[in-house]
Amino acid sequence: MDALKFLKEWKRMHDSVDGCLDCPLDKLDSMDCGMGAIYTPEKAIEIVEEWSKAHPQRTRLTVLLEQYPALKNIDRPFDEFCAGTMYGFDCENDLDMGCDSCEECWNVPVD
Repeated sequence: MDALKFLKEWKRMHDSVDGCLDCPLDKLDSMDCGMGAIYTPEKAIEIVEEWSKAHPQRTRLTVLLEQYPALKNIDRPFDEFCAGTMYGFDCENDLDMGCDSCEECWNVPVD
């Protein structure tokens, strides 16, 4: 796991619990999660990786497949359906969309 992904997943993990005391990193060597990550980075990375695997980031595509499970039978549903049309933005003119392809657009994280 690279540093940027680690930090993003750590934040997502930390935001998903009720305060620092419930953060899985808070258990590192009786330190708060930030100090534990600094003093035991290997263990912190392991904990965040395990949490991340157990709690995959929801994307536009995973939400679509949750709502329409029959689409799981289509090899590349993002080629068949436009995220912009379904989510109400203009793919051609929305410069803030932050993606370069339909697949990338469908894989944008959602809360």
